[in-house]
Amino acid sequence: MRNKIVELCKDFTDLTDEDIQILVEYDEKIGSIALLTSNDIFIDALTSNHKDSVVLAWAKPEKKSLYNTSVVGDLAYSENEPGVYKTITTGRISRAISGVSQEGVPIAQTVVPIRNRNKIIGVLIMERDITREIEQEQEVNVLKETVEFLKKSLMELNIVESYFADWFNNGIFVLNSECKIIYVNKAAHDLYLREESKDPMGNDLSKLLGTFRGLNDMLSKISSPTEIALRDEVYNLHIHPIGIQDELEGAVIIAQDMTELRIKEREIQGKDMLIREIHHRVKNNLQNIAAILQLQMRRTNSEEARTSFQASISRIMSIAAAQNVFSRQNLDTVKLKELLSYVMNTTLESYKFEYQNILAAVEGRNVEISSSQAIPVALIANEVVSNAMKHGIRGDETGEIRININENENMVIMEFYDSGKNDLNYDSSNENKLGLQIVKALSTEQLGGTFTISKVNGETKAEVIFTK
Repeated sequence: MRNKIVELCKDFTDLTDEDIQILVEYDEKIGSIALLTSNDIFIDALTSNHKDSVVLAWAKPEKKSLYNTSVVGDLAYSENEPGVYKTITTGRISRAISGVSQEGVPIAQTVVPIRNRNKIIGVLIMERDITREIEQEQEVNVLKETVEFLKKSLMELNIVESYFADWFNNGIFVLNSECKIIYVNKAAHDLYLREESKDPMGNDLSKLLGTFRGLNDMLSKISSPTEIALRDEVYNLHIHPIGIQDELEGAVIIAQDMTELRIKEREIQGKDMLIREIHHRVKNNLQNIAAILQLQMRRTNSEEARTSFQASISRIMSIAAAQNVFSRQNLDTVKLKELLSYVMNTTLESYKFEYQNILAAVEGRNVEISSSQAIPVALIANEVVSNAMKHGIRGDETGEIRININENENMVIMEFYDSGKNDLNYDSSNENKLGLQIVKALSTEQLGGTFTISKVNGETKAEVIFTK
């Protein structure tokens, strides 16, 4: 190898014999360096043009070299190996400088100067293949672009006041302008895999969602949010186009799995219909009982018995009125205004004479009470209205009965007024009256409230207060 180095130096460089001898000595050591570092090791010297360098010696690693054939004697051009030129002209060590080998392989070079006293006579080069690192760098760059796109997407979503963070448990697809998927989270990946049995990345999402001609077509035909069915599953889609200055760059699509919710809704609807049907049948049964009692009432000649029958019929019809409201409204709560209107009309039909003109009204707030409070309230209203008809207004040709509903924080206030001029046979000192006992018991024991009765500006006022 000595003769080869001497020959190359004489042909290509301006080095002295002393300089050449030092380079020969380095050649004897580079084999050990190659084994130790597992990299290709070279000795280069600057050519006479003081720009390019010539390869004087080469030692390859034991396992894998970057070169299939020897490159000794080849020229290393400064534009391809900038680290070599830098070190050989400045004397400074160059570390991990990227370049291209004589065989076109991307390499990273560490270059150390070789000196003869203060004169730089050549360089010692260690080369390693950075092909995989460049590929990884490209992958990182793609990832950076995706992250930037996501960042821009998040900013866009924030601008349109979309609460994006609330959707992270759902499927997230990020599309480019060609409607190709460039990002999915785990939920979206699993969703796509269930429907298409392949990896979603790079595929056109519009083909999964339906027959669309690209992203613009999909955005124009699908509003946000939109519910779609995919096989046996149901998803709620939120679509957010991403763009700058009216130029569409892509979109973020959030898919919320609604399948289980829709199944439960159908189950609840079925149960709701069943419960409403039960309430309807209970109402019908109560009306049948009331009809039977009316038949029985007509067969008796006892006025006292007829009065008792009438009171019982009225109470049963009040419960039936509550059941009717149950079948029409929410099963958990009942609108008090509607309930009291039903009871008022039902009770007046039972006690009003044909010649009487009774003005009846339910006023105030339409408070909602729990369904468990509805029947006690209906029975209270029936007792108060029926007593107003039997004792307050009696046989008057005209009269007025009104109910006012108020709400104070969590308290419900029901005020019953009647314009009857007669004194009510209905006072708190008379404990023998069944109607009074029923109202007091229902108000205090079942509703946990209070009941009072008084005269206000010539009218009789009965007041029931209870907690919702």
